[in-house]
Amino acid sequence: NGSFNWLKQDMNHDHYIDNALVRNVNLMNRFYHPIKKGGMIALVVSGTYDDRLGGSYNFKPSVDRFTQNEWGFRLTTYRAEAFAKTGFALTEANYLGIQYKYAYHQQDGYMGRKYYHGLEHFGYLNAIFQHSFGEKNVLKAGLSFQTDYVQEQFDTFRLKRHEIVPGAFAEGTFIWGRDEKVVLVAGLRTDYHNMYGPFFTPRVNLKWKILYDLSLRLSGGRGYRVPTIFAENFGWLMNSREIVIAPDL
Repeated sequence: NGSFNWLKQDMNHDHYIDNALVRNVNLMNRFYHPIKKGGMIALVVSGTYDDRLGGSYNFKPSVDRFTQNEWGFRLTTYRAEAFAKTGFALTEANYLGIQYKYAYHQQDGYMGRKYYHGLEHFGYLNAIFQHSFGEKNVLKAGLSFQTDYVQEQFDTFRLKRHEIVPGAFAEGTFIWGRDEKVVLVAGLRTDYHNMYGPFFTPRVNLKWKILYDLSLRLSGGRGYRVPTIFAENFGWLMNSREIVIAPDL
């Protein structure tokens, strides 16, 4: 699929276009292959190209870029991603699944006279053992490994990090009553982050079907993430404000 917008509009007459000019293309292909005696192999590959241009109505990138004649911005994104999943039926009640993922993300552009470059390599490996007991209850446990290399440059700022995170997890799904009246999903995982040390992240989800059209849901948990500062805050960068980055994000 894709989306294209080449029409400049300035409905409020402030000399800036109301919406960015966009060229966007997304391609994806999914492969699936069943395995005899139960199991499967799935592979998904995708690619994205996205180019966005905005600013003043008369801004021309080839003429006005990095000048004070007209203000403008441009962000061009290239992304490629591959995801694979293999599953094996060990016995009637036991199942083993392995997930693999790699993503490449590059973004280049400018905001006014400030240049931006971002690059990411992301890798993920997850092995899950699943055991079914009773009629609908399921217990899962497994190991995971994640690596994320990110570098950003904006104006005079240069940021870089390399995350390496091995972890282990367990989760149980318990169902009671006819028509799955009560469903409880509870899990706990532990990870060791090479930059921030160990983390424990529990979660629980409860669903109670009180009446036919009325149900009660409760959920709780905890999670952590490391910010990619500039890529997540482009809206704050379209100006001449002074930028100060806290050292302990």
